[in-house]
Amino acid sequence: MKIPPNSRTNRGRNANQLDVCEFIEQDARKNAYGQTVQYFIHKYKLKPDLDSLKRIYRTIYRASPTFAPDSKHLQTIRSFDRLLKDRKGNCVDFTAVISSFLIALGIPHLYRMVSFDEPEDMNHIFIVAFIDGDKYILDVNTGLALMGKALQNNKVFSILQSFGITKPYKYKYDKFIRL
Repeated sequence: MKIPPNSRTNRGRNANQLDVCEFIEQDARKNAYGQTVQYFIHKYKLKPDLDSLKRIYRTIYRASPTFAPDSKHLQTIRSFDRLLKDRKGNCVDFTAVISSFLIALGIPHLYRMVSFDEPEDMNHIFIVAFIDGDKYILDVNTGLALMGKALQNNKVFSILQSFGITKPYKYKYDKFIRL
């Protein structure tokens, strides 16, 4: 599959957290019905259910085994195509790509921005999805961190061990995504 030249979107020099949420949602909506997301939905027969949610989580994790921070003053959002090609990403990229799948499948979800220290420094974002009244955390960064620790200790690690969990945080901001 050829990677489109515009598969990386530079967004918001010195943008605030709310701007970043808006940028993620714009990219997710644009990519939800794009060729790559639709290809994976049809190939794996994804539906709005828990099994498909886990499959999406595994797919994003496998596509991006390396964490890649953006510069402090420029937020870049990688498309699913770009994640597949570069095999690296960060919480903003993972949130945008997972949201693309959830929008396309009609799965209700929100973006949760969190801070580990200061309320005005929301420095991490992930998805909370809702299926049949239950909520599920999709935080690929946590999965990558847990995998790294397991490998350091020569332990076997399955990405689904991190499905539904995130690091403890002090402050949060939720942005519900309208379907």
